[in-house]
Amino acid sequence: MSKSFFEKNKTFVFVSAFSISLVLAPIIVFLYHFWNHTISNDMAVWGTFGDYMGGTINTILTLSSLIILAYLTKLVSDQSLEDNKDLNLLVRRLDCYDRVTLYLPELHLKVVDLANLDVNTNTEQLRLENKKEVELSARFFYEIHIFLQTFPIRYRHVFKYDFNKNEYKVLIEKAKSMQDLVMVGVAQTVTGEIDPDIPTDDFTNFLDLYLAFINELSLELK
Repeated sequence: MSKSFFEKNKTFVFVSAFSISLVLAPIIVFLYHFWNHTISNDMAVWGTFGDYMGGTINTILTLSSLIILAYLTKLVSDQSLEDNKDLNLLVRRLDCYDRVTLYLPELHLKVVDLANLDVNTNTEQLRLENKKEVELSARFFYEIHIFLQTFPIRYRHVFKYDFNKNEYKVLIEKAKSMQDLVMVGVAQTVTGEIDPDIPTDDFTNFLDLYLAFINELSLELK
């Protein structure tokens, strides 16, 4: 523990030791020259001694105080700079996190809407309405895919999250497959070209992956 303290505060320890040495220097010099003399009863001698000690030690203490004050000011400045850096990083992370969670409400609604979509309607008007809704959903998943694909480029420097790991790659691929699934599968269904079951499990799986990604980012907001 002591070793760690000295390693982290080398400058402070050096300045303190140097200041103590300067204070002791005039005392040592005085004792070296007058140690074998008897204590004087002359007030003038004591006055000279007081002038000597006051003139040397006070000057040294003042100089040392200025050095220590300058050093402490630097420490406070460095700490404030580090705190401001951490605060700025946290603000940027919160902003990024807000952007990620912005898709959540609509994502939940899209999953529910697509699951409840009437793919067996026989009226042309309802089919057109469904087709428009599906196209909007496809556009939505396309936006999510692009957002996730470009997220590391824009925010890699903000988060410690490993964007190269397999889970994130799967999330991006899943977002792309959601767009393709909506456009190719469900869009054909509502136009009457084919009649497959709507694979809602794929949407819920993507939602689970997206929530897992958000939860990992939230751990860095503390």
